[in-house]
Amino acid sequence: MILESTQLLYTAHHENGGTHMIQVSAPVCASTGNRGYRSTHKNHPSALWTRASLAHYYWLIALAKDLVLEHEFRFAPKNPHACLAHLLWLEQNPPPDLLETRWLKDPTPAMPDEYKCDDVIMSYRKYYMYAKKELLSYTKRHIPNML
Repeated sequence: MILESTQLLYTAHHENGGTHMIQVSAPVCASTGNRGYRSTHKNHPSALWTRASLAHYYWLIALAKDLVLEHEFRFAPKNPHACLAHLLWLEQNPPPDLLETRWLKDPTPAMPDEYKCDDVIMSYRKYYMYAKKELLSYTKRHIPNML
């Protein structure tokens, strides 16, 4: 989710007039040698949600940074997560044409309809309990009560 969040944030940049900013001053991606990340899946519900409001954009940055901290706690890597420098840059350099500042709506659940309900959190709980349970592991953490 750290990488995916970073990709969504860069896509918000590209779709809101920030391509030049990225090319000039974003951190260099170690795997490509390019500054920042390219736009991807620009019409995915999560991409549309991220770029609809600065409140959404900054919420996703906060989530991704918290996920980096969780990754560091669980796995104690020798180096910071590769996305962290990008997240810090994205936080300091919002997309220039993203002017809406209000929280507009909760994130759109990106999952099959059978797991969706009116509550986004409950939707994701159902999704992970039934569709993704085999992927879950809890290094240095207790298994949540919901599972």
